[in-house]
Amino acid sequence: MSQQVNYGKIGFKIQDAERLGKFSLEKDVNVEYGLFQVFDFHVFKQIQRGDTIVRANIFGYVFTNPMKGLINYAINAENDYPHCNDFKDPQMRECVRMIDDKAFEDKPVQGQTLVTPEMIPTEKLQKDVFNWLTQNLIVAKKYTIQSAQGYDSGVREAKFMFKKKDFQKFDSVGVFAVPFFHLSYQIANSTKSFKRDVLGYSGEIIHDDIKCSKTKMFGKECENFPDNVCSICGNLICNEHQKQCEKCGVSLCKECAVSKGLISKHYFCSKCA
Repeated sequence: MSQQVNYGKIGFKIQDAERLGKFSLEKDVNVEYGLFQVFDFHVFKQIQRGDTIVRANIFGYVFTNPMKGLINYAINAENDYPHCNDFKDPQMRECVRMIDDKAFEDKPVQGQTLVTPEMIPTEKLQKDVFNWLTQNLIVAKKYTIQSAQGYDSGVREAKFMFKKKDFQKFDSVGVFAVPFFHLSYQIANSTKSFKRDVLGYSGEIIHDDIKCSKTKMFGKECENFPDNVCSICGNLICNEHQKQCEKCGVSLCKECAVSKGLISKHYFCSKCA
């Protein structure tokens, strides 16, 4: 029997997204959900190496695709469950935030019509994940021996693999639908749409076209908010990287501006140069 889907509560407000400098939010705002079945586990094992006892006390999560049975990701930490910031995948990071905060409910956000997909029975998926863990979960632990001499630091490494008896806990946390928004913005004097994807619970931006297209010293990305668009190439530019045509006043990036003068520089667009 499959578990019902826990839909993440949406905390991100579209009204806040509308206020974005010179950018205007397009009307069509799409909400999607990333679907995961999450398992948590705790394993403990100790082994003796000479006079030293080495212990592994490991907590972790496994993310799976509840429709296909594929294991998407597994991560573990020593002595406690991994923090949400330990996850590279943004939707999994958001899912752990929801689990930690208990920020989910058993229905989609109001106004959304979603059909619950056909999922693999939890018992089968749980068995498959457990078998995968016992075959693939390997933890390396450093330890020090006391008998080291001379240039020998005494540091050694023990590798742990785990059997069924080593698992203190292995459960299904649930099936979670993680919300995220697809937003599109426009700016005056540009026909382009600039995309921004935002996680629905935390508001974390996971994809952003709204950034200055220029770089600073050593190729470092410019972190200034873009206020203008180059009228020639259409790329976004901040005030620091903007030039203005001294005749018609259009905004230009440095590469597209035509400069004149050796000592006192003057900038023009290609039409006015």
